[in-house]
Amino acid sequence: MRKMTKSAFTLVELIVVITILAILATVAFISLWGQTDNARNTVKKDAIGKLASSVEVARTTGLSIAAFATDNNAALTNTTDEISGQLVTDVVTSRYIGAGDINLSALEVKAEDFKDKANSYKYGYSKFRGGKFEVAGSLKEGEFNTTYLVGSYDPRTVAESTVTWDISTTNDKQFILDTDANIKKLSIWDTVTDGTNDIKITGVSSDYKTLTLNTTITIGTAELKLGAPETLGLIESTTATVPVTNASQNVPYLN
Repeated sequence: MRKMTKSAFTLVELIVVITILAILATVAFISLWGQTDNARNTVKKDAIGKLASSVEVARTTGLSIAAFATDNNAALTNTTDEISGQLVTDVVTSRYIGAGDINLSALEVKAEDFKDKANSYKYGYSKFRGGKFEVAGSLKEGEFNTTYLVGSYDPRTVAESTVTWDISTTNDKQFILDTDANIKKLSIWDTVTDGTNDIKITGVSSDYKTLTLNTTITIGTAELKLGAPETLGLIESTTATVPVTNASQNVPYLN
């Protein structure tokens, strides 16, 4: 009668099986972790978009654009950046621009629906050019944090701000634009240059074609423009003394 024997895994076989299982578990974990990050990022992007829309709606009620920041803890501090022809540090002091935690009460939204873990989404504003703003949050992209940002702020370059003179100008405290293409390139309270002097725009006509200036200029001045490009953003990064911008690894807070 044949003797029955029991087969068993050898030590080598067990090691191979365990190694394979460990690799599969690691791959599954990484995949699940990535899916979790993607899901969270989708929720954050949706929240930031809704907050930006809420700001637009709330502004129609007459609230100041500055009302939607609870503090100024994310204000710009770079001493060389400019906005509207002025140093950002000067206009932060006068509260023409600012940035901080977003004021959910002023927006009349539920705070529990708009929290990024323990962090508040950040809000930046500028009172120049009729009021501009940004809402920003931090996304998780693998090992890195990146910025997601929505808003109306659109920084101008020097070229984009340059306007040219209409030869019919006769008032040395006015600058009449020569073409409709120059309309709305400059705005009230912009500080501009004629190439030599700093000049503040104190008024803009209803058709946007005539700029009133705070000082006299030489009749026939060829052009006015910002003296430097505007800061790329309104909210300062926690990781560097620079404004946050979309998809940058300089973020409004770490997550």
